[in-house]
Amino acid sequence: MAAESAKRRRERPAYTAWRLAVLKRDLWCQGRIEVECARKQRVSTVAHHILPVGKGGRRYDLANGVGLCWDCHYLVHQDARGQALAKERGILK
Repeated sequence: MAAESAKRRRERPAYTAWRLAVLKRDLWCQGRIEVECARKQRVSTVAHHILPVGKGGRRYDLANGVGLCWDCHYLVHQDARGQALAKERGILK
């Protein structure tokens, strides 16, 4: 059986419930990595896993989630400086 796609996992009710719980708890972006977000905190739009599931993080554990704005989430995954800041702030392990 082929690995389940990320898109299929995001369609699960458990994922939706986890995502909504993270975003409800963290209404404002917890990253403050992106320049504009650091100046004026933005609304969270992305639920991010602090410890990636592929590295042993629990997929639906609220304690393993943090709300980020889209730009901060992008930087956490695409930018070395963003990753360093995220680790320093405890939103990436």
